[in-house]
Amino acid sequence: MRDRGYTMVEVMMALAVLTIGATGIVAMQRTSLLGNTRARNLDVANAIATTWIERMRLAAVQWTDGGGTPNLNTVPYLSIVGSDFPTVNPPEGVWFRPAEQPLAGISPAADVRGMDTFNPAQEAFCTHLRIAQIQPTSIRVEVRVFYLRDQGGGTLGGDRLCSDSPAVIAAVDGALSRYHFVYAATAVVRNDVN
Repeated sequence: MRDRGYTMVEVMMALAVLTIGATGIVAMQRTSLLGNTRARNLDVANAIATTWIERMRLAAVQWTDGGGTPNLNTVPYLSIVGSDFPTVNPPEGVWFRPAEQPLAGISPAADVRGMDTFNPAQEAFCTHLRIAQIQPTSIRVEVRVFYLRDQGGGTLGGDRLCSDSPAVIAAVDGALSRYHFVYAATAVVRNDVN
């Protein structure tokens, strides 16, 4: 019988078991944190896409048939649709970065909270639109929100995330290893209420 406490071997074994357990908990915490970050980014990207869908629906309210002549050429963003339906000519049917509207506080770039930003250093998300007329009185609007993957290697060509360069916008499609994407689509109709 011992009455002097634990031996050195017992203490070392207890520390080894504690170390193995603590390592597992730390690894689990890191995985949990990474999962939460990815879920938050996906949630923010979905909110941004929904905001842009609502902006397009609101813009469509301005699209009227005033005296037999549709005023589509004065409607923000939707004006890229030509008056040559059913022909689709670029920029119609091609991804583009919507123009900034500083006075209205609207930007295709968003910060980590999903708020529109005009500061390139704060860009965490970027929005592109693809618009095509599908009927004389309806337009299909697609929204693409993207953001950098964790190990994506940075933006394309070292340009800002939300670049308006046509070459960068076209290259985003093939950059699946660099970006996460969220897509949303809707159809907007001409406001024929008199």
